[in-house]
Amino acid sequence: MPKPPAQNPKKNTRRRRVWLISVLAVLLLAAIALTVFFSASAARRVLSFHGIWIDRSLYAYWQARYRYEYIQAYSTDGAMDTDAFWARVKDSETGLTYGEDCERLTQKYVLRIVIAAYLFDAAGETLSSAERQQLNAQLENILTYRFSAEKKNFNQAAEAFGFSFSDMKRAYLYELKASLYPTRISLSDE
Repeated sequence: MPKPPAQNPKKNTRRRRVWLISVLAVLLLAAIALTVFFSASAARRVLSFHGIWIDRSLYAYWQARYRYEYIQAYSTDGAMDTDAFWARVKDSETGLTYGEDCERLTQKYVLRIVIAAYLFDAAGETLSSAERQQLNAQLENILTYRFSAEKKNFNQAAEAFGFSFSDMKRAYLYELKASLYPTRISLSDE
């Protein structure tokens, strides 16, 4: 009986090494792809709290609105939406600027809204049909009286600030839930 050809152990080791390196390369590429995907997703996220995600565009809506309200509150101090105003020092002891103060207040406000909206949902509360209609009516009024009833017009104006109509709608929804939470949930034992 003829002997099988002798196998070169170096050749088998080499094949295994090439195969192992190929598998590792594929796994490494998959890991890099997942990391890029999740980091891009996380980069869009500003805040998350128990399933409520606040991405950059939704946060941009609240920033723009709060900046407007802040400017209105300080209009007697010559507040205008300019880089010079936002860089001006508000508190000489701490060096806090108007821009930093506005950002701090915006973050505090958004956090309160998100927590209250979460508690509303966690308590099993839902919006009634009338409350949803009221919310939609508010949004339609904004479109009708300021943007000729066109979301496209709204989105073009809002784009400069980094948000869209759907971001504003989500903000209004969270704010409505937050406003209803104290009236719907009893903190007593009764």
